[in-house]
Amino acid sequence: MPPPVVVGTRDKAIQRLYDFVMDFPKISEIELSYSTDREDAEALAGRIKAEFPNVPLYLTRIGPVLDTHAGPVGRRGWR
Repeated sequence: MPPPVVVGTRDKAIQRLYDFVMDFPKISEIELSYSTDREDAEALAGRIKAEFPNVPLYLTRIGPVLDTHAGPVGRRGWR
């Protein structure tokens, strides 16, 4: 797993997550977790699903306690 990187804006961070997923052409399932902004998560999920239409994609809301304990690495939704 690559180390976390700092990006300048929210849009760049979302693009970075998309690019990260695209680096793995053989995906069996995807989990995308979000804490506050469902619309951004759904938009990212839609972009990912367009590239991997036959791969199950799970969109999960996590609460603030789990989000705090998971930290930036845990928020990436990797299993």
